[in-house]
Amino acid sequence: GKHVMVSEAKVGRGIVFGEVSMSYCAPRFATVTAVENSILWAIDRSNFQMVQMQAAEDEVLDRVRHLESVEAIRSFSKYDKEKMAAVMETMRFRHGETMTRQGESAHAMFILLQGRVERLVGSNV
Repeated sequence: GKHVMVSEAKVGRGIVFGEVSMSYCAPRFATVTAVENSILWAIDRSNFQMVQMQAAEDEVLDRVRHLESVEAIRSFSKYDKEKMAAVMETMRFRHGETMTRQGESAHAMFILLQGRVERLVGSNV
């Protein structure tokens, strides 16, 4: 059948498009047409993946440096810290949000990277 094109949005500088299709080798989700003379930057899939891999390696190195100062795992070998750093997830919490609750089963260990927390222990918590 006939496809009807609906204008979803006209956007400007800084917009990114094509990243989902490129990342997942999927067909394009939209047709993008210049509505004025435009200049854009493009990066192909292989270069994008190379940049992602380098960024991930840099992130792991930064995490290992931070782990070197964590007393609870100071005795771990560098190899073990690298493995740990590679699988850690970054989690973000808003002020007042509960990260763990006393009495819950433990499924993870947390290492504070930035900010401050309050640890409450007792029967009325």
